Amino acid sequence: MSLDTYLRPYRNYRRAVPPGPQGRLGGDRHEILRRHEKECKRYGRLPADERRSLHSKLLSRIADTSLLGIAVEHVFENGGGAPGPNGQRLADLRTHRGNTVYREITRLKRGILDGSYRPSPPRIREIPKPNGQTRPIAIFNWQDLVVQRSIVQIVQPLVDPTLARLNFGFRPRRDRNDAVATAIETANRDERFVWLAADIQDAFGTVPHDDLIDLIDARFPNTELRNAPDAPNLPDLIAKFLEAHLRTMRGRNRSSDAPRRGISQGGGLSPLLLNILLDATLDQAWLARHQDLHLIRYADDLLIPCRSREEGLDALHTLRELLPGGMRLKGTPENDITDLRAGETVEWLGWDVSMANEGPVLRPPEWKWTRLEQQLRLERESGDFPLYVPDIVQGFVAHLGPCYEQVDREACVRRIRRIANGVGAEEIPEVSEFLELWGQSHRRFQDQRQLARDRIHGDPDDGEGGGDGFADRQPPRLDWLDEGSLEPSSIACGCPFNPTDIP
Repeated sequence: MSLDTYLRPYRNYRRAVPPGPQGRLGGDRHEILRRHEKECKRYGRLPADERRSLHSKLLSRIADTSLLGIAVEHVFENGGGAPGPNGQRLADLRTHRGNTVYREITRLKRGILDGSYRPSPPRIREIPKPNGQTRPIAIFNWQDLVVQRSIVQIVQPLVDPTLARLNFGFRPRRDRNDAVATAIETANRDERFVWLAADIQDAFGTVPHDDLIDLIDARFPNTELRNAPDAPNLPDLIAKFLEAHLRTMRGRNRSSDAPRRGISQGGGLSPLLLNILLDATLDQAWLARHQDLHLIRYADDLLIPCRSREEGLDALHTLRELLPGGMRLKGTPENDITDLRAGETVEWLGWDVSMANEGPVLRPPEWKWTRLEQQLRLERESGDFPLYVPDIVQGFVAHLGPCYEQVDREACVRRIRRIANGVGAEEIPEVSEFLELWGQSHRRFQDQRQLARDRIHGDPDDGEGGGDGFADRQPPRLDWLDEGSLEPSSIACGCPFNPTDIP
């Protein structure tokens, strides 16, 4: 039985509703969201009073039953299957009457609007990483995942157009290869072949709560709260998720005085919150200091193409100075600064980058092949293993587009087939299918390099911000191969791989 069956009360909820005093937009559910996104596109041109008016409507739109229904669909379709702390699975609701979801959504609406809603502290699952460490992934109640998604689909269209141009993480129509393409084009244009590649240590776990809430409050000032300071509002709703994270951390550490830091990975809200924090404290602050030295960021991975090691050391000093209190960089100057011209190789965003006659080139690091085999072995335990194999191996090939001209493609495809055969896979696409898919991925990367050239030159028509806020370009499957975990990040939701979970 599909989600459509037991969401039928919402499928039929399509009567036109005129805009009301709480900011409700008319139309069916998806039309309401499209109208909100269209309004967000005009945000930068709105007079100050209309901006403030929009700010006052955000909470009611997050709580709108129609938009919560869309959020339910998103959570269900993106693998929200693992039971949360309350033991409920969204997928299990198919065994109940269709109005079960309806009742839960109306309860969430009331709780958001009257301030009584409190997300439950998530439980944590440690996911192993290749370096022997683990990544803590939070598993939320499905109701809390729905509220997080509703916040994201209302707030992201307002935030995204204001983010730094060279920020590529967790944003619609952008992926890792966009960041890599921009790095290559920046290096080639300005002969910047000394790369500072830095990483923020435990970025999600060290987000300062007070600074984050202050930034959200400053982005979305609501003058109506002056007359009702205790009324529910967007910063308070987000603060409740931060408090739920603290309660989990205090329980794990058996301490009541855990610092007010950290956001839980595993829900849709944390990437947006990290972007809001780092855009204000790092990206924009960097732009104010350096007009010609580009900071390229994908989540907590930072890259600055420089002309010399001395310039790289100065840039590293500035990065450390700009990071919010409590956040720090991994590594050392010796490890973080790489001179490609001297034959050195740097790994960034899952690629080995080295120098060739035409400039920086990309090759897949050896650990990616190991991870492919590990993932196939993990999925072999699933009863649906034969169904997953084509997606896994084709996703791996589609991810290799940027190195199309630097490797022996037929040898790589044969290696993929050997790995798949070695774990018992039988239905494996033919070599010709792999090569055709690889060629398509390569052409897509060439388009990304052209967009990168436009971004570097500040071309306003570079394709950014012109489409639907959530009309994402479909990223290659198995983006988890770059995530630093032995299992897909969506394991927290109980799905075997993560088709897409961009907020």
